[in-house]
Amino acid sequence: MRGIWKGPLKRLLWATAVLLLCVAMAPVVGVGAAALTAQPPEAAPGPAPAVHHGGEAALVLPDLSQAMFLGIDGRTLLTYGLVVVLGGLFFGLFIYRDLKSQPVHASMAEIGDLIYETCKTYLLQQGKFLLILETFIATIIVFYFGFMQHFEPIRVVIILLFSLVGIAGSYGVAW
Repeated sequence: MRGIWKGPLKRLLWATAVLLLCVAMAPVVGVGAAALTAQPPEAAPGPAPAVHHGGEAALVLPDLSQAMFLGIDGRTLLTYGLVVVLGGLFFGLFIYRDLKSQPVHASMAEIGDLIYETCKTYLLQQGKFLLILETFIATIIVFYFGFMQHFEPIRVVIILLFSLVGIAGSYGVAW
């Protein structure tokens, strides 16, 4: 059991600690950015910095109830889409349960287990790599949105959280 805390798992724990540190430092980034850009009271005000209006973080979402598509408003259309997704989920679970109960030849089960274990090992290694990569991505997100774009700390934290959600979603689909 002691050997498990060496090698990749130790690096994974360090990467997680760095990521948590980045998230914890996000509120400080807003204070630091304000302190860096603050002008002393004696200084004459210079030209206002250019405001960056592009990018996904500056998107303003429209009111979906006003958008129409083939006579159906956007909110209703999205609700129908969620119903279809839930139906597909239940269908997939039903088929999975049905296939799981089917008899299988012993040699085919052995090959299936070998493929499963190989894929599981690969995905665990990829998950560790993604967590290490996310620490670098989180650092860049904090620097870019906190220092360069001067976003409020809560917005930086939200961007970090949705970055994690995106990576977790992609990893979950691969799993």
